[in-house]
Amino acid sequence: MRKLKIVFHKKLGVSLTQEEYEQFLKAFAGTTYRSLSEYASKLVTGKPVAVITRDRSYDDFTEAFIEYRKSLENILATGGFSDAEKQWLFGQVQLMQQSINKIYDNVRQAKEHLWDWQGPELQ
Repeated sequence: MRKLKIVFHKKLGVSLTQEEYEQFLKAFAGTTYRSLSEYASKLVTGKPVAVITRDRSYDDFTEAFIEYRKSLENILATGGFSDAEKQWLFGQVQLMQQSINKIYDNVRQAKEHLWDWQGPELQ
Protein backbone atom coordinates (compact mmCIF):
# COMPACT_ATOMS: atom_id res chain seq x y z
CA MET A 1 0.00 0.00 0.00
CA ARG A 2 1.42 3.40 -1.02
CA LYS A 3 1.69 6.17 1.49
CA LEU A 4 -0.02 9.40 0.46
CA LYS A 5 2.31 12.35 0.06
CA ILE A 6 1.34 15.57 1.84
CA VAL A 7 1.62 18.62 -0.37
CA PHE A 8 2.49 21.89 1.36
CA HIS A 9 1.11 25.08 -0.17
CA LYS A 10 2.55 27.90 1.94
CA LYS A 11 5.99 28.80 3.23
CA LEU A 12 6.78 30.90 6.27
CA GLY A 13 9.98 32.84 6.93
CA VAL A 14 11.06 33.74 10.45
CA SER A 15 13.78 36.17 11.47
CA LEU A 16 15.78 35.32 14.57
CA THR A 17 18.73 36.88 16.34
CA GLN A 18 21.90 34.82 16.47
CA GLU A 19 21.15 33.96 20.11
CA GLU A 20 17.57 32.91 19.30
CA TYR A 21 18.78 30.80 16.36
CA GLU A 22 21.38 29.04 18.52
CA GLN A 23 18.69 28.39 21.13
CA PHE A 24 16.42 27.00 18.39
CA LEU A 25 19.23 24.72 17.13
CA LYS A 26 19.96 23.52 20.67
CA ALA A 27 16.28 22.67 21.21
CA PHE A 28 16.14 21.00 17.77
CA ALA A 29 19.13 18.82 18.67
CA GLY A 30 17.09 17.31 21.53
CA THR A 31 14.28 16.16 19.23
CA THR A 32 13.66 13.20 16.96
CA TYR A 33 13.11 15.33 13.83
CA ARG A 34 15.44 15.14 10.83
CA SER A 35 14.81 18.63 9.46
CA LEU A 36 14.56 22.10 10.94
CA SER A 37 11.43 22.82 8.92
CA GLU A 38 9.61 19.78 10.31
CA TYR A 39 10.48 20.83 13.86
CA ALA A 40 9.55 24.48 13.23
CA SER A 41 6.24 23.42 11.68
CA LYS A 42 5.35 21.48 14.84
CA LEU A 43 6.19 24.49 17.01
CA VAL A 44 4.25 26.98 14.89
CA THR A 45 1.12 24.83 14.67
CA GLY A 46 1.18 23.99 18.39
CA LYS A 47 1.42 20.27 17.76
CA PRO A 48 3.31 18.09 20.24
CA VAL A 49 7.06 17.94 19.74
CA ALA A 50 8.81 14.58 20.11
CA VAL A 51 11.91 15.00 22.26
CA ILE A 52 14.69 12.63 23.20
CA THR A 53 14.70 11.78 26.91
CA ARG A 54 17.12 9.85 29.04
CA ASP A 55 15.87 6.61 30.53
CA ARG A 56 17.04 6.55 34.15
CA SER A 57 16.33 2.82 34.50
CA TYR A 58 18.56 2.11 31.52
CA ASP A 59 21.30 4.35 32.94
CA ASP A 60 21.08 2.53 36.29
CA PHE A 61 21.21 -0.81 34.51
CA THR A 62 24.26 0.20 32.49
CA GLU A 63 26.08 1.42 35.58
CA ALA A 64 25.23 -1.77 37.51
CA PHE A 65 26.27 -3.95 34.60
CA ILE A 66 29.67 -2.26 34.35
CA GLU A 67 30.28 -2.81 38.08
CA TYR A 68 29.11 -6.41 37.75
CA ARG A 69 31.43 -7.06 34.83
CA LYS A 70 34.45 -5.61 36.65
CA SER A 71 33.71 -7.64 39.78
CA LEU A 72 33.14 -10.80 37.78
CA GLU A 73 36.47 -10.32 35.97
CA ASN A 74 38.22 -9.99 39.35
CA ILE A 75 36.55 -13.14 40.68
CA LEU A 76 37.38 -15.09 37.54
CA ALA A 77 41.02 -13.96 37.78
CA THR A 78 41.31 -15.58 41.23
CA GLY A 79 40.60 -19.01 39.79
CA GLY A 80 37.51 -20.40 41.51
CA PHE A 81 34.26 -19.54 43.18
CA SER A 82 33.72 -19.78 46.92
CA ASP A 83 30.20 -20.19 48.31
CA ALA A 84 30.15 -16.50 49.20
CA GLU A 85 31.14 -15.54 45.65
CA LYS A 86 28.46 -17.79 44.20
CA GLN A 87 25.83 -16.17 46.43
CA TRP A 88 27.05 -12.70 45.45
CA LEU A 89 26.92 -13.59 41.74
CA PHE A 90 23.42 -14.99 42.16
CA GLY A 91 22.31 -11.76 43.88
CA GLN A 92 23.84 -9.66 41.09
CA VAL A 93 22.03 -11.69 38.45
CA GLN A 94 18.76 -11.13 40.32
CA LEU A 95 19.42 -7.36 40.48
CA MET A 96 20.14 -7.31 36.75
CA GLN A 97 16.92 -9.18 36.05
CA GLN A 98 14.97 -6.67 38.13
CA SER A 99 16.58 -3.80 36.19
CA ILE A 100 15.76 -5.45 32.88
CA ASN A 101 12.14 -5.86 34.01
CA LYS A 102 11.97 -2.17 35.02
CA ILE A 103 13.35 -1.10 31.65
CA TYR A 104 10.83 -3.27 29.83
CA ASP A 105 7.93 -1.95 31.93
CA ASN A 106 9.00 1.68 31.45
CA VAL A 107 9.32 1.31 27.69
CA ARG A 108 5.98 -0.50 27.44
CA GLN A 109 4.20 2.15 29.53
CA ALA A 110 5.79 4.98 27.56
CA LYS A 111 4.64 3.44 24.29
CA GLU A 112 1.11 2.93 25.61
CA HIS A 113 1.03 6.52 26.85
CA LEU A 114 2.28 7.80 23.49
CA TRP A 115 -0.42 5.97 21.56
CA ASP A 116 -3.19 7.03 24.00
CA TRP A 117 -2.27 10.71 23.87
CA GLN A 118 -4.49 12.70 21.50
CA GLY A 119 -2.67 16.05 21.62
CA PRO A 120 -4.05 19.50 22.40
CA GLU A 121 -7.57 20.29 21.33
CA LEU A 122 -7.81 22.94 18.65
CA GLN A 123 -10.55 25.55 18.87
